[in-house]
This record gives sequence, C-alpha cells and structure tokens, in this order.
Amino acid sequence: MDPKSTHPVSRQINRQRSRALPLCLAIATIVCGANVTHVASAQEGQSVGQEMREDMRGHEMRRPRLRLGFSGHGGGFVGAVHGAFGGASARVGVQLNDTLAFYLQGQALFGEYLPDEGPLDVSAFAFHSAMVDVTIADFFQLGAGPSIDVMLGCVDDGNGPVRCGHTGAYFGSDFRAAFLLGDYAGRRRHAFVLSVDAHPTWVGNDFVTTMIFGLGGEMY
Repeated sequence: MDPKSTHPVSRQINRQRSRALPLCLAIATIVCGANVTHVASAQEGQSVGQEMREDMRGHEMRRPRLRLGFSGHGGGFVGAVHGAFGGASARVGVQLNDTLAFYLQGQALFGEYLPDEGPLDVSAFAFHSAMVDVTIADFFQLGAGPSIDVMLGCVDDGNGPVRCGHTGAYFGSDFRAAFLLGDYAGRRRHAFVLSVDAHPTWVGNDFVTTMIFGLGGEMY
C-alpha cells in the first residue's frame, strides 16, 4: 500500500476531491445546458423572424398596388393588308394581388398601312385598351381586353389632291403575352419585359390584325 495514501493529510485531500467532483460535474452540466438552451433559443428566434418576414411579404404582395409599364415596339399587319410600323405604349392600372391586375393600355403606332386593294394609306394608329391581366410564377403574363382604335392617315382617290386627317374610330381587342426578367422580391416587383400583342381591329365588314412586338419595363 502506498504510504502517502494512508497519511491523514492525504486522506483529507482525497475526501475533499471526492466531494468536489460531483459539484464540478453539476456546474458543468448547468453551464452546458444553458449554452445549448441559448443556442436553441437563438435559432428558434431566427426561424420565427424569417417566418414573420415571409408572412409580411406575403401580406404585402396580396394588397392592391399601382401597376405601371411602358414599351417601345414595332411590327406589322396580318391579313389583306401589309406594311410596317414603330411606336410606343404605356400601361397604368391596379395590381390587385400577386396574380390579377386591371389596367389601361395606350399604343401609338406610326408607319405604313397599305391594303392590297384600294387607295387608302393610313400612317398612324392609336389603340386604347382596357386589359385584364394574369401573372403566372412572377415572370409570365397573359392579358386580354376590348379596345377603341382610332386611325389617322391620308386618302388618295386619284381624283384630286391627297387628303389627310381622321379616318374613323373602330372597335378592336388586344391579346397580350409577356415574359418578365427582374426583381421579383418585395411588394412591388420590377422587371424588363418582352411582349407580343395580337390586336384585331374591325373595319367595316372585315378586320385587320396588328402584330406588336415590344421591349420595355414593368412595375407590378
């Protein structure tokens, strides 16, 4: 037997160590448990904060907001007429929620409109459309609506000087598809927009379809 272990002082030290060991283990357990609880609480707080931010964004996205857009465009005609044009368009209305919108669209076209038969040469159109629009997955839009179309141009009937002025207002409609690339986060999404409009106009007993290809911007 080790003489040191039988010495009274050694036995006293060993007893003190034996008593202190459970106390140290208990303190370590409390400290470690507190750290684990703190980390868990911090992670839970971050998770709750993220959920609150997502809920707030979802709530904001469901609220009505301003809808704005503009485009420069060009195109041509389909049917018994031919010609080409350039112009611009603007859109203003309300985005009811993340998906549905109503807006007014004005399109100004300048170019050449030549029927296969007849002397009429219309050099300008002004389309005024009331549109219903659906946004799919933030980046794709489909819209449609009725339109009042005004034609401005010149008439050469071969019996005198060319006469220019207002040639009439006609009923039409607009069908629009657009692809959007930009910032989809936040209450107001902003994006570059590539669009195509098929726009039939009823003129007398016939109709003319205008194909409009646009590049611009959208806030929706």
